[in-house]
Amino acid sequence: MNEKRKWQRVSLNRGPGIRKAIRLIYYGARHPMHDIDFGTPRPRGVASNRIYGLSPTTITRRTRFRRYLRLIVKSCVLSLSEAGASCQMCDLKWVVLAAAWSAAVGSGLWAMFAYETTPGVVSSLRDGWPDGTTLRLDPRRPTVVMFVHPHCPCSRASLHELLVLATQRDEQIKPIVVFLKPHGFEADWEKTDLWKTARSIPGATCVADIDGKETARFDARVSGEALMYGPAGDLMFHGGITPSRGHEGDNVGRSTLESLLEGKPVALHRTPVFGCSLRDRNGSLP
Repeated sequence: MNEKRKWQRVSLNRGPGIRKAIRLIYYGARHPMHDIDFGTPRPRGVASNRIYGLSPTTITRRTRFRRYLRLIVKSCVLSLSEAGASCQMCDLKWVVLAAAWSAAVGSGLWAMFAYETTPGVVSSLRDGWPDGTTLRLDPRRPTVVMFVHPHCPCSRASLHELLVLATQRDEQIKPIVVFLKPHGFEADWEKTDLWKTARSIPGATCVADIDGKETARFDARVSGEALMYGPAGDLMFHGGITPSRGHEGDNVGRSTLESLLEGKPVALHRTPVFGCSLRDRNGSLP
């Protein structure tokens, strides 16, 4: 394929704006390396087989993607303006297609946003350290227990937030990460990359919860659910330490734990937990 054909120029200067959008999507999907011209005058002296003077090796994928999205949005805006100015000149099928496409994209984005920001359902725990547990409560400092499903991708952010907390508050907390392992699964089923991440947390103890016994004793229900107990066994905090599902960064949960470790008063002792469920649809352990 020669250079001229590889950098074939796709002209979108004709037709209503929505036709430009459809043509842009079609050519952008089949020929993502093409120079897509939207009618903007090219600087004088610049060759037509380049995107305004940039060679193919200097154009990154991110740059092409951003320009591609800008052209799609611009074409859709032009289509709406043309439809309002001259409805008789627009083909109804293109307007319907654009409306359906916009509704589908908007619905998908909204569903993704709702999924990321909807917390899991947790239970109301007792205020004290549960009886019969094999986990050890540290008598000198607060103990933070986090329950994790080893195959939950959302819990990677929860473990990273616990890593940040343990690194900044070295020797101030005793982290314990409990990995659920239901009955009947093969050996080392729970030792995924999340297990390796938990092992890298300073001072952390990783526990394989065979048959979910500890998960049942603490009545944990969502992966990434964290509980902090004082040296006397009193429950100080219950919730999540991520801003949303699978996202890291500053959040209310970690800020609350930091304030409690500093002895400051806090407004909340419970925060939402974003993660996969540790229970089946009937609310029982798998």
